[in-house]
Amino acid sequence: MYQQPPDAPDPRKPPPYSPGHKNHLADDRAVEETFRQPARGSVLLLAALFGCVALGLFITHGVSTSTAVVVASFAAMLAIPGYFATRDRSLPPSRTETTAATCWLWFRRALCWGLALALLVGAGVPALFAGHIGRTLAVLVFSAFLAYVGWFGRAHTNISFRDDINAHHRNKERYKWRL
Repeated sequence: MYQQPPDAPDPRKPPPYSPGHKNHLADDRAVEETFRQPARGSVLLLAALFGCVALGLFITHGVSTSTAVVVASFAAMLAIPGYFATRDRSLPPSRTETTAATCWLWFRRALCWGLALALLVGAGVPALFAGHIGRTLAVLVFSAFLAYVGWFGRAHTNISFRDDINAHHRNKERYKWRL
């Protein structure tokens, strides 16, 4: 009589990570809640960046109406990722959520593309004319990454670039973006 080896899977049980198995992620509410937690590291990094920008503006320009408007605009834009961390993606988006998502998209694109262009012009061109091929390539790669982040954003999983593209397409469908 044939006996299965002791390490062979039981044919009556579903394979791991498939529906019905104890490790299936869709059945695990704790995992789902973990993914809905806000990205604290990103929020802290953005808050630190905002603090540096605000401090620099207040030091160089003093407290004026225009400086306060710029700081308030940046504060609103940097608060948007925290807002999205609280949204339930199983429900249709509200008008506020759609507006915030669109504002965040264009803010991210303007910031990343502006930084990529400034990096290319400010560091890439001089390095190219000076004959520093390594520096030029490094600037090109980093500028290309900034342009990529500006277009697609970064997914909270950060496992691969394909995750970013898939997340962008899901957001594009959810918020009815054309670009």
